[in-house]
Amino acid sequence: MGALGLRRFQTLLQNLQRELGLGGSVLFGTRQKVTKITGAAGSTTLTAADSGKVYFVDNTTAAHTFTLPALTSGFHIKIIVTVLSDNDLVVTAPGDNMITSTRQFTASGAAESHVTDTYTTVTINADTVNAVVGTRIDIFCDGTNYFLLGDSSIQSNSAAWVGS
Repeated sequence: MGALGLRRFQTLLQNLQRELGLGGSVLFGTRQKVTKITGAAGSTTLTAADSGKVYFVDNTTAAHTFTLPALTSGFHIKIIVTVLSDNDLVVTAPGDNMITSTRQFTASGAAESHVTDTYTTVTINADTVNAVVGTRIDIFCDGTNYFLLGDSSIQSNSAAWVGS
């Protein structure tokens, strides 16, 4: 084969599609974007570009609020509490469209309590019950609603998950 001229190379590059169809292939060795939030005073306003990130939150010194972006199909993030904290962790949606399902254990650990409803704001109410290491929130969006799935090993009869 002959050498590829510069103009031909530029034309080929400009005509490349921006999407890659993998036909159900499995990718190995991919990494997620990780953001650590330490001290946690303040808030994080998310954009569609933050989709796919994992947030490790140490809010031992102050409460922290995550504000979700406008509804964007395919948006997803994960929030994980990394240090025992008595400060609230808040997630706010741009409207009353956050379908929520959260779980915690009762004080004896023998039963679970659930919060399932549609909210604008969901709070890990750490003022009442400490948020324990590993408490996590997964958020997904289908373009019409956000879906918040929360899980914690908190053992208390006080509500750790509060929606409004």
